[in-house]
Amino acid sequence: MMAPRFARTAALTIGGGLVVSAAGMTGASATEPGNATTYKPVIAQSMLWTTLDDVVRVESGQTQAPTDSSEHATAETATGQVVPLTEYEVGHLYGVVSSVHTGGVHSGVDLSAPQGTPIYAVEGGKVVAAEWQGAAGKAVTIKTTDEHLILYGHMSSMLVDKGDRVETGQKIGRVGSTGNSTGPHLHLGVTKPNGSLMDPLLWMDVSAKELKHLSQ
Repeated sequence: MMAPRFARTAALTIGGGLVVSAAGMTGASATEPGNATTYKPVIAQSMLWTTLDDVVRVESGQTQAPTDSSEHATAETATGQVVPLTEYEVGHLYGVVSSVHTGGVHSGVDLSAPQGTPIYAVEGGKVVAAEWQGAAGKAVTIKTTDEHLILYGHMSSMLVDKGDRVETGQKIGRVGSTGNSTGPHLHLGVTKPNGSLMDPLLWMDVSAKELKHLSQ
């Protein structure tokens, strides 16, 4: 799910009738009874505003409603980053001890998704590796502007090359099960500038529960 959108409604009496309009919604329309004219979402001029979830009723207005300003395919976080997949299940978290993980301790966060699901860059930067990377299989590593290394592992295919510069939310590959993997998923790993590993959730400043809720 993309970042929550809230519509604003305005109540305005015109010629004895109540006009309800909304802003912040897209793709809705309304037809006035007895009239074949179809109106697109508009903003009526008013000083009275309240919140509305996803219901739009428009019968009159003067200004075209704005569209969602987000340009990203996946949900945004409070830090301005994005989650790497549109829809996923949160799997093993950082630090989980298990024999299935290389070295016995999980070095990142696993997000399960169907084979071929597009993967997007959580944060922009420079691609420093796009190749087979041992247990991570086909993997892309991006160095951010603050020198963190972000690993996207177990891809079925890579859509960027070493040396490329990518933007936040750019498609960089597809989910797979290459390397040390028991099924299709994305392994997200973060390495600090000093070379030590870091919990990706701390880097993204989200909890596991919040990350789950950001799945569409």
